[in-house]
Parts: sequence; C-alpha cells; structure tokens
Amino acid sequence: MRGILTLGFLERMEQLLSDRYGDPDFRLSHYFDLIGGTSTGSIIASGLALGKPVSELIELYLAMSTKIFPRDKDGLGLFATKYKSRPLRNQLKEELGSRTMGSEDLQTGLAIVAKRLDTGSAWVIHNNPHGQFFDEREDRPKSFPNRHYLVRQVVRASTAAPHYFMPEFIPVLQGMYQLPVTFKQHGAFVDGGISPHNNPALLLFMMATIEGYRLNWPMGDDKLKIVSVGTGTAPFKTSKWRIRYRPAAWLAGVSLLSMMNDSDQLVQTMMQWMGSTDKPWAIDSELGNLEGSSFNGQKFFRYARYNVELSPKWMKQHLDQDFSARQVKRLCRMDRASSAPQLLEVGRQAAERQVEAGDFEERFDLP
Repeated sequence: MRGILTLGFLERMEQLLSDRYGDPDFRLSHYFDLIGGTSTGSIIASGLALGKPVSELIELYLAMSTKIFPRDKDGLGLFATKYKSRPLRNQLKEELGSRTMGSEDLQTGLAIVAKRLDTGSAWVIHNNPHGQFFDEREDRPKSFPNRHYLVRQVVRASTAAPHYFMPEFIPVLQGMYQLPVTFKQHGAFVDGGISPHNNPALLLFMMATIEGYRLNWPMGDDKLKIVSVGTGTAPFKTSKWRIRYRPAAWLAGVSLLSMMNDSDQLVQTMMQWMGSTDKPWAIDSELGNLEGSSFNGQKFFRYARYNVELSPKWMKQHLDQDFSARQVKRLCRMDRASSAPQLLEVGRQAAERQVEAGDFEERFDLP
C-alpha cells in the first residue's frame, strides 16, 4: 500500500512535464527511456511503461487495496501466508492481461526486480531486445526467453513478500523431459525487496551502462538522468530491553527489515557519491550529505531522489503536519488498506515541496 505515496510524487512529475510540453496527454513513458521497480514499484513501473496516466494508477491502488488486503491483520504469517494470492493475481490479470515482456504495448524500457529463492539470486527481468536472455538462442535451446514471460507473472513475483504472499513460480527452462509432453522447469520467486535492490536505482544505473546488460548508454551528468522515488522510509528504534525479551521469530523479522533499510541507505550513499544532485539527502552524522564528494573526481549522472521519512518529527518539520507516533505506525504498515488515502495525501504534500519543474532537463538523445 505504501506505493500510493510514490504515486503522489509521480502525479506532480507528470503534471509538470505535461505543462512544459503543452501536452495534456503527456505520460512519463514519453520522457523516461527506462522505468524500473521493485515490489510495489513493479506494479507502478509496468503501468507507466504501458503508458498509463498516474491518475489511473492512483484509482487502481485505491480500488484494489481492500480486495488484496480485505481487513487489517496484526502480526505476520508464521505457518501460512498472511493473505491469499488469488486476489492480487486476479487484479494483475485484469490490468495487464496476457502481455509479455516482449509486448509492443510497452512504450519504454521496463525492468522488474525479483528474488529467485531456490537459487538465492536476484533477477532483473527486462525488455531490452538485445539482452542475453531476451530471445531464443542456439547455444541455450532449453532457456525460456524473457520476452515470453508474462508481465503480470513477473510483477506478481516481485510483490510476493515473504509471510504476506506465497512465492510465484515462473518457467525458466523448457523441454526438460523426453516425453510426448514438454515440461517446463520453474523458478521460485519472492519479493525483490529482500535482495540488495529494494531501492533499484543503483541496479538500473548498472543496467544502463554495464556492457553485459547490452544497453551501453553513455555516462555523464550531461547524458544520463536518474530519478528515484521512494515509498517512505520508516526508521526503526526500540529499547534494548524489549529486544532482550522478544521471541526469536520477531528478532528474525526485525533483522530482515533492518537489512532492507541498510541496503536502501547504501544505494542512496552510492547514488549521491557518483551522481550530481541539487537536493542531496543527509546520509548520516559522519558523512553528512556528501557535498563536495565525488567518485574519483567524476559524476556519472544527474540524480534526483524524492521521498518521505515516516516519523512525527520529520513530518512536522517538512510537511508542517502533526502526526502522533501511533498514526505514523499505521502509515508504515505495508498492508493497511484504510491508510491509502492518507498516504496519497502525504505523497502529494511532499511532492509540492520537493518536486520542481527545474528538476527535469530536456530529454537526452539516445546513442
């Protein structure tokens, strides 16, 4: 549900660009050459890549929230998943249909991050036609090409948060048995948020520039622009005495969430170190906002990061809004459908303060 906060930022971005180009039907897919997402971000990314207006995605989130999360449930699923996967699958099928990653309906580059749990590897599944695994290859006759992957299935894999939903099984190899019927070997995928790419900004930079991904876009802050939009950070603090007497399952869950926050912080540090930004975020008390720092004297891209810290102090200081600790705790929940309208409003208010027309250069020409 926190993805609807992201949409508050994207709504303003779309409006500012629409005004600039004088086009009421302007879409973010007309400006960006590659859009990617992890977990709830994969739903948003696929919608944007298909040319959907942000207003339609907001309506989708508000409509599907109570279908996927029918009622507030405390805790996590220990012996069974907290929610059934069928409502989410049905909603994705309704919105994405039978489109594959090779569909011509995708108006721009699309990259979705998922974690293949049976091999312990993070996957970025994308629609670059030059990608090594996009199409059939003679030297890999049994490989199931990425262009045949159903978008809805890839998104479902990226959103399969452990404890909340069952893993998604996607065919990765074909023709495994010498029988009249061809069987496919499936990989077990879970939420990409438990990989190092919970914040996929650094991964998408690597995808755009590392030779193995075969996009090979030029680097430089006059050639490449990266915009990263968060779902709200939720700082975790508790008493050491509470930790001492908590059950092991609770400690495991908190440790995982802490690692996800650490990954996000590392990505933010790397992006501000390697990129040039007019609005840097504070990293920590030692590094500050990395002002004056560079990667061997170079800047590889222009960078903008939009986000909200879900804490009473930050929201009072930056949004001039009074939220109690209990209210903020509810907003932090990933599965609280009743919080959707308020999360959207928080995103819109933050966007009014953070997103400006001057943040977006004229489009760069692709090589």
